[in-house]
Amino acid sequence: MSDFVDAKTEAPDLAAIRDRLVEHTAPARFVVQRGTFAGPSSRVSDDLYASIETGDVHRRRFDVTLAQGATVNTDTYFGRFAASYFQRWTTVETVEVAFDHDGGGEVRLRASDSGGNERTVSTVRVSGSGRQSLTSTVDTFLDGGFLWIEIAAVDDSLTVSNVEWTVAAPAVIRPAAVAICTFNRADDCAETLSALAGDEVLLAGLDAIFVVDQGTDPVSSRRLFADVREALGDKLVYIRQSNLGGAGGFTRGMFEVTAINEHANVILMDDDILCEPESILRMNAFANVTAEP
Repeated sequence: MSDFVDAKTEAPDLAAIRDRLVEHTAPARFVVQRGTFAGPSSRVSDDLYASIETGDVHRRRFDVTLAQGATVNTDTYFGRFAASYFQRWTTVETVEVAFDHDGGGEVRLRASDSGGNERTVSTVRVSGSGRQSLTSTVDTFLDGGFLWIEIAAVDDSLTVSNVEWTVAAPAVIRPAAVAICTFNRADDCAETLSALAGDEVLLAGLDAIFVVDQGTDPVSSRRLFADVREALGDKLVYIRQSNLGGAGGFTRGMFEVTAINEHANVILMDDDILCEPESILRMNAFANVTAEP
């Protein structure tokens, strides 16, 4: 290990992480956002994810079922695609939203501008089971605006699921690591780790999760941590050191990651948050398509 480690620090074995924290071959299409219709916890209002406009609707995390005549709008905090930010900061020129469907109805791709004016970009009628997509250029949002979908069950009940917003992939995908600093919030930190471990799609895009534990009540003493450690496998790096405050804890995480790969995306997280895994996926994806790192 490096000279950052002192006698009070438990140094991790980073052999597996060194092999993992490398640039990755880019896919044909790069997922920058998933369609979420409900939150990761009952403590979160589902209206942050999708708005029920009319009719009987049943929302789940990644799918929504509408009774005939019902409509759902994803012009919400977590439902929108931030088109203006992608136009301003990234190399993205077009975005495609694809989804699975079962039933009969209509899905519309909608857009807004800086004045809050709304327009329909494209529409697709669906019936039976299958997968469809809608596409928009990202060239009219410099002053502001978002994209989102509206779902209407016209002819029958309709289920929409596995919604993915994708863009042309960059040349390579940078490695990504989460660094969590924790101090005597063992239960909260274990729950945060459990939220990460429970999202397989997010986890596939993370190469390492560093936990820098500076407390006297270690996270490793919790039963949930043992389950999380098994689920995360060699992606989890658990470090114990003397309390150097938030700055010292986060710096240790950044130090360990960048010592292996200085070009990695490093996502810093507190220990006591109510973790929304989708936010981490979106931040990491956005970072990979920015015009400048």
